[in-house]
Amino acid sequence: MGQSVRAKAVLLCAGLGNRIRPITDTVPKCLLPILGRPLMDYWFDNLTEAGISEVLVNTHWLHEVVEDYVSGRSGKLPKVDLLFEPELLGSGGTLAACAEWASDADVIVSIYGDLLVSQKVSSVLDFHATHNFPFTLTVAHQDEPWRRGIATVADDGTVTSFIEKPAHPQSDLAAAGIYAMDPAILRQIGEIQSELGLPFDLGRDVIPRLVGQMKAYYAEGEILDIGTLEAYSGAQEFAKRIGLAE
Repeated sequence: MGQSVRAKAVLLCAGLGNRIRPITDTVPKCLLPILGRPLMDYWFDNLTEAGISEVLVNTHWLHEVVEDYVSGRSGKLPKVDLLFEPELLGSGGTLAACAEWASDADVIVSIYGDLLVSQKVSSVLDFHATHNFPFTLTVAHQDEPWRRGIATVADDGTVTSFIEKPAHPQSDLAAAGIYAMDPAILRQIGEIQSELGLPFDLGRDVIPRLVGQMKAYYAEGEILDIGTLEAYSGAQEFAKRIGLAE
């Protein structure tokens, strides 16, 4: 990413964690321990390596726990701002709410905070800078595509369709939860909110409307959604295998 490009990140962490209870009765998903460190720590390492020094984290469930964690990081990079949602806004609503916060950025990265990855955010930003589309959709091959948002992609990398959890998937390319976007996209998301109200979802309500405005970035690193008990049970070994530092 060029030195003159200012990037900010939105880390989506407000989910209830229902699929991973009872673990999330006392610890929010974004702070679940991975090799002895909170999951969010790895994202902060990744974002700092990408040159991102400002991050917005949305909160809801167990928000006080996240607030205490962030308070304990005072003075460290990246700088973290919190957006508490008394009522969940949905992932689309969160991005609409952060438009003013992100207004001085050249590019915004949106990330689902329950992902454990070896994928470098810097690589997504580097790819975003190579094309003139306002949105980069990170995709990865998925064994069970009906469980994810699925894209079809033209030979030149343009996303030609996107359907959230399709009954009959047209491909196995799933949205991988790391997206780069120009500020113009946040304005579009604000317009979608005016139409739909709150809450609304990034995968269901926003990304399908961006078809023709997106390039697909094929994930180079591995990505694990830890949001189920089965997935989290394997997260420690996954983290060791992909070389995350303890």
